[in-house]
Amino acid sequence: MLPKEQRISGREIFFLKQEKIQPIYGKVFGMVYKENMKVQKFGIIIPNKIVNKSFLRNKIKRLLFNLIRKFSFKTSGYFLFLAKKQASLCNKDEFESDLLLLKRKLNEDINIVTN
Repeated sequence: MLPKEQRISGREIFFLKQEKIQPIYGKVFGMVYKENMKVQKFGIIIPNKIVNKSFLRNKIKRLLFNLIRKFSFKTSGYFLFLAKKQASLCNKDEFESDLLLLKRKLNEDINIVTN
């Protein structure tokens, strides 16, 4: 689990949803990114519609938070991960490859904007 300072609060999730930022999509997750030079925070949304059992939702969150810690993001800002229907059927390797894919897409988008 990530430290509390690195997790997005419920209020911050609410504001991110209201800003209608276009997500970056992977195979298992979508990611909403908002640039912020001061902080680096992460959040995960797994709706009950996608994964009915709470222990599975918590398992996916723990797995993703551990992978985020393993593959540290160099950019600062708010990172909100949105689960897709496939998330309940995937294993750790698929989460890892999807997280790397999202990270690569994010770096490409940031490079396009700065150039």
